[in-house]
Amino acid sequence: MLAVFGALRSSPGVTTSALAIASCLDGAVVVEADWDGGVLGARLGLPRESGLTSLAAGARSGSEVDLAHHGHHLADGTLVVPGPVSAHSAIGVWTSAGRWLTEILVNASAHHPVLVDAGRLSPLSPLSPLIELADRLVVVARPDVEELHALATRLDGLRTATQDRISVLLVGERPYRAAEVEDHFGVAVIGSMADDRRAAEAISGLGRAVNARTLRRSPLARSARAVAEKLLVHAGVPPAAEVTPA
Repeated sequence: MLAVFGALRSSPGVTTSALAIASCLDGAVVVEADWDGGVLGARLGLPRESGLTSLAAGARSGSEVDLAHHGHHLADGTLVVPGPVSAHSAIGVWTSAGRWLTEILVNASAHHPVLVDAGRLSPLSPLSPLIELADRLVVVARPDVEELHALATRLDGLRTATQDRISVLLVGERPYRAAEVEDHFGVAVIGSMADDRRAAEAISGLGRAVNARTLRRSPLARSARAVAEKLLVHAGVPPAAEVTPA
């Protein structure tokens, strides 16, 4: 499964949502492809030697590429491939090697769940070819007037680009709930991530470390498991695919 996560306006929790959901999927890979620049390397204290830049270099050389050689395994088993820190470098990587990177990620998704953090979704994004080939585009938004208005103005274009392979993931349940958004926009909603700041900061490397048992019992982890199950259904993945405790 290849799922691309992105937002239309501010930063409603794309990176945190991708990491939390990936922790529930057996053998998942998270690729940081934010063309505004990446943050995972700094947040999680990952070495700079390997990541999306080294993956692109390997792809351009024509040699056989293994995602595991360009990523870092987190404690929960998720393989993270961090992106370049600067927007200039991130755009350069996708502009020069986007075709090869897209091919690598599509091929990898046949064996592992691949979750791509695309950051801000824009018609100008160099990730457009990847989004068009994804099994699912997941638009992450807070259920408030401002972000739902942005969804309304972009929904038709996103549906066309993805051949209607689009789902919405809400962060929080107020003021509008998932069922209300689904009915109003006529778009599939894969659920709501709990607005759990403490757990979100722990997962994304922004806050203090939290005991693993406590984190597994957090509202965010419980909601991530439910969303992971729904995502597999929306992406058309066979029921045999494993969803593990967050």
